[in-house]
Amino acid sequence: MPLHAILRATLKVSSIAAVLVGLLAGAWLAQGAMRWGFGALLGLGIVAAWTYAYMLVPGLWLLRPIPWRGPRGHNRIAITFDDGPSEPHTAAILDVLRAHEAKATFFLLGTSVAAHPEISKKIGAEGHAIGSHTLNHTKLHNVSPARTVAEIEGGERALREAGVASSGLFRAPHGFKSPWLRWLLHRRGMRLIAWTDGVWDTDRPGVDAIVARAEPHLVDGEILLLHDGPAGADRAQTARALDRILARCRDKGLRAVTIPELLDP
Repeated sequence: MPLHAILRATLKVSSIAAVLVGLLAGAWLAQGAMRWGFGALLGLGIVAAWTYAYMLVPGLWLLRPIPWRGPRGHNRIAITFDDGPSEPHTAAILDVLRAHEAKATFFLLGTSVAAHPEISKKIGAEGHAIGSHTLNHTKLHNVSPARTVAEIEGGERALREAGVASSGLFRAPHGFKSPWLRWLLHRRGMRLIAWTDGVWDTDRPGVDAIVARAEPHLVDGEILLLHDGPAGADRAQTARALDRILARCRDKGLRAVTIPELLDP
């Protein structure tokens, strides 16, 4: 089982256990005012711990699930790219995708879209899904609702001004999210998306290492995280590794599709 899935499962089980223990302890402690106070503090501590975990774990959810994997049984995988577009790396990635007749999902930064409107439009023209990754790659777990709105709307505005059709998908930088992020997205008809696994291609460990890291995660329903930016970063290794990753997907009978296709087969 992937590390993210293990972490999510552990947090869910431990949180349920903690709530049960808290309820039992609260019932016992309710015999006096001091015990009520202690019980209240215990309950607040449980809520605070769960909220903190929610803010930092991309696919962890509070009330409604956040897509971090697609349904299985359809032999599909979604390969996603964050932090772009950048040149010449996004163009090289598009060339590889075209050669393999594969589709992907790109979560673009508003500032990078403004700098590279033509390649941004080309992504959509070639049938790939485009989502927003904020305007400035701001970590959203520790900023105000107003700043969050500015990042969401700034990213979407950059797409519109470049003539790029947005899918309404949104990925938070690093997966960090505040308790109010999903509500703000829902009001704008947008959907928060996480991922199953990343391969840390941003480390530039070499093409062989990127392919080796991706290999165990090339499975039905996976949402794989790669990067084609940010501006100034060298993503040549990712583009070269993608060719081999897609070849391995073909060998495994997996078709690379967009996030909307994966989630609604």
